[in-house]
Amino acid sequence: MATIAAESVTKAPRGKVFDYLADSRNIQQWFYGVQKVEPLTELIRGLGSTYAITLNVGMPITAQIECIEFVENELIVVRTFGGPKASSRWTFADEGDGTRVHGEFDYTLPGGVAGAAMGRLVKPFAAIAAKQTTANVLKYAGR
Repeated sequence: MATIAAESVTKAPRGKVFDYLADSRNIQQWFYGVQKVEPLTELIRGLGSTYAITLNVGMPITAQIECIEFVENELIVVRTFGGPKASSRWTFADEGDGTRVHGEFDYTLPGGVAGAAMGRLVKPFAAIAAKQTTANVLKYAGR
């Protein structure tokens, strides 16, 4: 498993940043490389909300995502199921008059030749995606 983390501070209040990130309808706007988001439940945020995403990492990958931990204004954790293994964890904390946002992205690639080939695409993408996704969250949530 590989982990990539990114962290930034915005002047926006924590509740505003959290609400923006928690709403799955916003994912395509802030999550780098996401081409499509399709809700799989009526829940758009919170524990148990599920959706399918199509992500371009040099090739399109579709994954189903479920929110498995959710603490209002503090924590969001999602994981994939029925596809590539990945998860992300977002924490939110007050920082002066603003908010510190920390994102961690974990992913596991398959073994063998296919996994090695996929790794050559995913690893550089993941490093860029972590930084750009965090920057996008701060840009759009801070409006």
